[in-house]
Amino acid sequence: EDQDGASATTVLLCRHGETDWNLDRKFQGTVDIPLNELGRKQAILISQALEHKNVSAVWTSPLKRAQQTGEVVASAIGIPLQVDDRLRERNLGVMQGRNPTELREQFPAVIDAWVKQIPLPPEATAEADHEVVSRIESAMYDLASAYPGKTVALILHGASVRCLLKRAVGGARIKTPKNVSLTTLAVGPGREWHLVKVADVSHMPKMTREELLHKLRGMSSKL
Repeated sequence: EDQDGASATTVLLCRHGETDWNLDRKFQGTVDIPLNELGRKQAILISQALEHKNVSAVWTSPLKRAQQTGEVVASAIGIPLQVDDRLRERNLGVMQGRNPTELREQFPAVIDAWVKQIPLPPEATAEADHEVVSRIESAMYDLASAYPGKTVALILHGASVRCLLKRAVGGARIKTPKNVSLTTLAVGPGREWHLVKVADVSHMPKMTREELLHKLRGMSSKL
């Protein structure tokens, strides 16, 4: 708490469920790809994890893969879903629609920078890291102001969360959070935040993608 008695807001950053482009290792950026079958079932798992966290608000990126995940989460919690354009995925420029192998052949400097976790070169024509951080921080500070001391969930994207994590850790290396992982931040009071827990997947079963899909198909047939 600060001197006025205001307390930090717990912000849960949830990456959307799987898409076919995730499976094909294609960078999505602002291309609007929906969830695939496993992604829709992952959304159920993340909603079950969030049901017990006393979440007061669920905000989502407008892109289908996030919004579809958010709809499942908000419905399970029983609160309305708010779409906020500030949570959209980072525009990845020439990376969008290409996999790492294609980028290695066509734009080696771009994929090198991505792997080294340094700013992308101008030829990437991508949104700058600091712009991504700035707009997501703006949404987080609005939420923290509206829900002091409460817990809120943001459904967003891997490259965006990656920008926030890099801001927090500086020169240290990070991993892009997996689909439906939860990264916990403490936001506020005021315009500040810090990492509490990174890319938690303890709510996900420990099994291969095929085993998970088989199990979840069985679950949904019983619902």
